[in-house]
Amino acid sequence: MSVQDDYRARHPKSATLTEQARRAIPGGITHDIRHLMPYPVYIDRAAGPRKWDVDGHEYVDYW
Repeated sequence: MSVQDDYRARHPKSATLTEQARRAIPGGITHDIRHLMPYPVYIDRAAGPRKWDVDGHEYVDYW
């Protein structure tokens, strides 16, 4: 399995939201820095430095 295949398998809801966004926004993103291949993750909620995407994965925001 390639890295992109694994990414797609782990983020199916982000893929769906990307397709919806592409119908309304050119390229499906609002800024070039948010462009990730094959598509960006969509953040559902955040608390302090922690974020959760629509697929339930937790991230720590160091930005």
